Amino acid sequence: MQKDNKINESGDQLQKLASSCSLDNSQEDFSATFLLQIINGTEDPIFVKDRQHRLMLLNDAFCNFLGFKREELIGKSDYDFFPKAEADVFWEKDELVFTTGMTNENEESLTDAQGVTHFISTKKSLFQDSAGNQFLVGNIRDITQNIIQSKQIEVELRHSKQLLQLVIDNIPQLIFWKDLDSVYLGCNRKFAQVTGVDSPENIVGLRDYDLPGKKDKADWYRECDRRVMESGIPELEIIRNQQESWMNTNKIPLCNAQGDVVGILGTYEDITKRKITEEALRHSEAKLQKLSANVPGMLYQFMLHPDGSISFPYINSGSYELYGLTPEQIQANPNLIISIVHPDERQNFEQAIAASAQTLQPWQWEGRIVFPNGQIKWLQAASRPELQADGAIIWDGLIMDVTRLKQAEEALQQSYAELEKQVEARTKELAHSTEALQAEIIERLHAAADLRASQQRLALLIQQTPIGVIEWDTKFEIQEWNPAAERIFGYSKSEVLGRYLDFLVPEVAREHVKQVTVALLQQQGGTWSVNENLTKDNRTIICEWYNSPLIADNGKLISIASMVLDITELKRAETQLKEKEQFLRSVYDGSEHAIFVVDVLKDGDFCFTGWNPATERATGINRIDVIGATPESVHGAVEGAEIRKRYLSCLEADKPINYEECLTFHNQESWWLTTINPLKDSESKTYRLVGTTFNITERKQAETQLKQQKEDLERAIKELQQTQMQLVQSEKMSGLGQLVAGVAHEINNPVNFIYGNLAHADDYTQDLLEMVQLYQQYYPEPILPIQELAQDIDLEFLIEDLPQMLNSMKVGAQRIRDIVVSLRTFSRMDEAEMKEVNIHEGIDSTLMILEHRIKSTPNRCSIQIVKEYSDLPLVECYAGQLNQVFMNILANAIDALEESLLQKKLPSVDSPNNSLKSHENEQLTTNNPQIHIRTQLLTPNQVQICIADNGTGIPEAVKERLFEPFFTTKPIGKGTGMGLSISYQIICQKHGGSLKCISQLGSGTEFIINIPLRQE
Repeated sequence: MQKDNKINESGDQLQKLASSCSLDNSQEDFSATFLLQIINGTEDPIFVKDRQHRLMLLNDAFCNFLGFKREELIGKSDYDFFPKAEADVFWEKDELVFTTGMTNENEESLTDAQGVTHFISTKKSLFQDSAGNQFLVGNIRDITQNIIQSKQIEVELRHSKQLLQLVIDNIPQLIFWKDLDSVYLGCNRKFAQVTGVDSPENIVGLRDYDLPGKKDKADWYRECDRRVMESGIPELEIIRNQQESWMNTNKIPLCNAQGDVVGILGTYEDITKRKITEEALRHSEAKLQKLSANVPGMLYQFMLHPDGSISFPYINSGSYELYGLTPEQIQANPNLIISIVHPDERQNFEQAIAASAQTLQPWQWEGRIVFPNGQIKWLQAASRPELQADGAIIWDGLIMDVTRLKQAEEALQQSYAELEKQVEARTKELAHSTEALQAEIIERLHAAADLRASQQRLALLIQQTPIGVIEWDTKFEIQEWNPAAERIFGYSKSEVLGRYLDFLVPEVAREHVKQVTVALLQQQGGTWSVNENLTKDNRTIICEWYNSPLIADNGKLISIASMVLDITELKRAETQLKEKEQFLRSVYDGSEHAIFVVDVLKDGDFCFTGWNPATERATGINRIDVIGATPESVHGAVEGAEIRKRYLSCLEADKPINYEECLTFHNQESWWLTTINPLKDSESKTYRLVGTTFNITERKQAETQLKQQKEDLERAIKELQQTQMQLVQSEKMSGLGQLVAGVAHEINNPVNFIYGNLAHADDYTQDLLEMVQLYQQYYPEPILPIQELAQDIDLEFLIEDLPQMLNSMKVGAQRIRDIVVSLRTFSRMDEAEMKEVNIHEGIDSTLMILEHRIKSTPNRCSIQIVKEYSDLPLVECYAGQLNQVFMNILANAIDALEESLLQKKLPSVDSPNNSLKSHENEQLTTNNPQIHIRTQLLTPNQVQICIADNGTGIPEAVKERLFEPFFTTKPIGKGTGMGLSISYQIICQKHGGSLKCISQLGSGTEFIINIPLRQE
């Protein structure tokens, strides 16, 4: 009635509006009804106000939203049920629509009848009827949740902004960003300090003209900004200012989500030191390359590793002229030049290296090498060892081809020997032959010419070599000074001949040089040294010296020969390299992030070669126990094998990978987020993996806890849904039971009255019929009115039909009594306690209620019910709930048989050649639909009820979900999916039994119910 009143009230208002639009009565009724259905079917609240701001029309959603009844709102203004502050806002916006006629959209707050404040979005439009009356039509949308989400997003955005500001404040570069008018929108703290505004907040809204010290360059900055923003192309510039400093500036356009440029982002960085270092390094490398290319021989670095292996980190191009091998070939296989050392020289060669490695004294060697084609060369080598931090030893040195010198020396010695022999022979023969003497003289002259030519070649070699060659007398005064020495020290030969060596040696190096000269004068062999020297322009350079004493045949020291190389730039490069290495080492050791290094061995194995202090702290494992160990040795066989697989995956992917892994340290499991980067050598082969890892155990624990909470919540929701479903079903069944019991009671009284009087009516009828027969017997010729009446009522038919009619009434009354008994039996479902009942009575009462579906219809034959009842004792159960199970299963069986009968009636056009057997089965099912009910006592305390049909059966996929709540295969409106789910809970949970379904597609379906005879 209340809803009807609301509809009538809304209809009245709509009819008024329709009348105002000059519609006739029929149109008014139709328009009002039609419009009412539309607005009440709309989920958004809708309202209509007149010019006095009074509510004229409301939909149901509006009343529900405000929490007022329609009659409480109609004819009222906002001031009657909203706070004054809110009503003032609504009045102002409404009046704006009335006066301007423009649609108004606004976001406002609204307080409902319960005092709850909502954030709403309203849209109000003006409507005017034919009489000129103005109405305001509005709709409301609740955006409270959107506002709350916006607040949350605002908080998260503020936190993100603070984090972003913290990050950019700690970046070493100076960072700023501007809008399209080159107005500063923000910067990091370093930029603010450099520009003199102290804090990033103070720069917002300023231009370059407003900054101290930037006014003269403001136009140039603005032009650069404009160029980047218009072109959309980033610009990178390196600027050198008047203070001889270099600035790296980078500007990129800032684009919004649509790709439009909305500003510019810039960075500044002082790279003066880096530029100076790069320039010095370029000059040093250029000089070193020139020196290396012009050295007559092979410059090299030879490394002896702690494990005894050897390598050549550096070899210059002179290797090809010396050995016929490129530097790359020798570096790939160092034994190529070791293996060709002459067998007679091999032992001396290896002993010299071993002695130098043991004593770290300079290594000097002179010997022969033999090429595969038999060619022999004489080599002279000198180098100085240096012990590395990892135990390796590096020799920096020079190898020169002295074959020609050796050949010249041998030829000279041979010439002298032959000359002596010839002089002796010719002296003996002098007296015998003048002609022989002349020949001897000629031969000596030829030998002298050869000697002079050899000396000239040697002098030419000294003059043209890029290595400085200096000859000293025994007082260390200069006797020879080649052009290379002039280039190194800046003195011409004429300026230095006869001068003592002090002018080339700075004060700090003179003691060291004195020790070298003493050793040379004592004829202790050649020396190698590195020390500082002075040039003519007073520069200090670093030179590498190779000194050899020249000794006559009588053992007397003639002079000292020195070869000198300017290695200043090389030493500077080495120093810079060491500084870089120290810097990287400090970063590696001082980082708070766990860093580890894994070397990829030649055989494909992995071993740890780096384990920084942060990794030691994170894992509790000392680097000494890790270095050189395999993953299995450090992490155990199982975890080590998994780690090895990930290393192999990184090698196969040939790019960085990251993953989460669970590792065990000191019997404690922990989770780690690990990233692995492959490092490649000059041949693009991965030789090392560098990894970083972070402990994410707390995050994983939180995820696990969250997952568990989610599962618990889902389980609780499922249990709540099942409980709710059971409550609803229980209430429904309880109400249905009460209704059925009431109906049965009301029917039973008149039926008992009818049934009880039928016997008397039958007796009275028999008496009357006997009396009529006696009248006919003794008065065969009655009077005319009696004859006419007998003919009118067809007395003969009445005498015959009346007993039959009374018998039919008796049968019908008995049928009604049986139905009443079945209804009473079925109505036990509202009983809450367990009782001992006859199961068969419950099944029969259910069948009685379903009789209308079992009997034949015009569209199908009747369904045959086959009962095989065993002699069962009374069963302790919830009788009403058990009857509900029988009702659900039997109703589903009837549905299945009806569906089967419907399918069999359809003509088959797809398979006209069906087999005979299939046709017979089809005919059997079509002509004889059955439901077979069987009961039996399985054990002394176990009762089984089987209900089977010969319908189409159930597919396997459907059977798996048969007892799930809300699962149904029936069309919408014909099934809720709750019947079998509730039945399963009644049998399994309420009675401690079991409910199973056995079915195959095309073979029917059987439900087997097992319940205890007595509940424990």
